[in-house]
Amino acid sequence: MLVPGGLLGQTCERTITADVVALDQAIFYNRLGAHDPAGMMFALKRDVVPLSGSSLGAGNVRLRDGLRPRPLTLRANEGDCLKITFTNLLSSTPKSNQPGTRDASIHVMGMQLVGGIASDGSFVGQNASSLVAPGGTATYTLHAVKEGTFLLYSTAQTTGGDGDGGTISKGLFGAVNVEPKGAEWYRSQLTAEEMKLASAGTTAGGQPIVNYDALYPSGHPRAGLPILKMLHNGEVVHSSLTAIITGPNRGPFPAGTYPQVVVNRDRHQPFREVTVIFHDEPGLVQAFNDIFDDPRFEHTLHSGRDAFAINYGTGGIGAEVLGNRFGVGPMGECTECKYEEFFLSSWAVGDPAMLVDVPADFDGNGDGQPDA
Repeated sequence: MLVPGGLLGQTCERTITADVVALDQAIFYNRLGAHDPAGMMFALKRDVVPLSGSSLGAGNVRLRDGLRPRPLTLRANEGDCLKITFTNLLSSTPKSNQPGTRDASIHVMGMQLVGGIASDGSFVGQNASSLVAPGGTATYTLHAVKEGTFLLYSTAQTTGGDGDGGTISKGLFGAVNVEPKGAEWYRSQLTAEEMKLASAGTTAGGQPIVNYDALYPSGHPRAGLPILKMLHNGEVVHSSLTAIITGPNRGPFPAGTYPQVVVNRDRHQPFREVTVIFHDEPGLVQAFNDIFDDPRFEHTLHSGRDAFAINYGTGGIGAEVLGNRFGVGPMGECTECKYEEFFLSSWAVGDPAMLVDVPADFDGNGDGQPDA
């Protein structure tokens, strides 16, 4: 059914929903130990749990077990209305070096508002505020007019703090990816357990045969939800940075979806999507922070600190060199590593943003040195 669309007068072919919260969440930026203890992020409400008790509330919320902080990624198809129910679960009192404003919102650059300025997630000029105070809820409805990626962030405080980014520099950002008409979206990264649950036997060569319609079984914390499908009964239930995007019925997109151009592959075939958001100056506690703060090394190490990130992940060369010299972390046993080996190749470092149970800068015995 067609419904009234954005302010430009288009109509929405369907309405999909997303239930989103903002929360205070410590964010580890890499395996060496760089982190922001006063981080903030958006997440699907399905992906958070209370810190204590059984009820979510402002300041009483954390990311559920099994998930790591990542920028929120929502999806819609060209022609859709995306109806976002947003709840601000930030604590009413700022932590550490957080910006003072505790209001938050969801504002999406470039998408058309449906119904009026109240869907803008802003407080500008003579318009009524559409920001949300801690504990409050608002609904923002947006029209996905054209395929593309659109930046999502809170406009409640866009200046102040490290990098002059306000709450943005603390992590309150993400993206809305608008896919072609008729597209279907599937998760492309699963745990080993999820892969087993989504497998319908194996091929003769032992490869799993994927059941793209598989649901989490009874007794699972997410029982009844799809394992791979990112949209369920019209609701966005997975917000992964990566996805597999297909045409209708997991097939190709209809002819004419994309213009005819000379390329090395058929553009109408399903494709893998990766959302990459670069951000800098998040104001992190550095791995080996005592050394970074030591007046003897402060100037030398300043330009090698963890300060330039992709999707809450960093690989500052300063901590990598220190990890090698201390003999800790994945680069700890690389006896031939000097300097260029850390940024011209990943063989000594691996995935710098991988999370581990015990960061490489951990000092378990309190002797002032990272444990080898």
